[in-house]
Amino acid sequence: MNIWYNPDDEDHRNWLESFGILDEDIVTDNKDVEYQGDKRVPVIEVSIPECSFAETVPEWYNPVTGDELGEQTITLNCEAHNGLYYFETRDEYTDWVTNTLENLADQVDTPDGETNALTMSLLPDRPAWESKYDE
Repeated sequence: MNIWYNPDDEDHRNWLESFGILDEDIVTDNKDVEYQGDKRVPVIEVSIPECSFAETVPEWYNPVTGDELGEQTITLNCEAHNGLYYFETRDEYTDWVTNTLENLADQVDTPDGETNALTMSLLPDRPAWESKYDE
């Protein structure tokens, strides 16, 4: 497992200590030039296959007809990618893989849209301490 965190940040160090690191994990400083993700929280690199999922959106604009519709459930195809996602513990990650990642549908022929990342509704909550970086 590839893990990115900031060893200079106390919240990151506390997270790393409680996450459940294994000897085979690769833990890297997120200040490394190779890292291009969000630096506010520690993240796990997750291989996401091509998939599709349903998402409820408050307003939907149909790009073909121009119709503006109210709340809709849409189907999105997601490209295969390596995502950088936050998980509080290794157990939360393992549960997420079993209950979410392994249950994503194959891509559909006629999606309502496409994305190159999973939406927040498919991911665990971010840590409360992340908000202190919004200031």
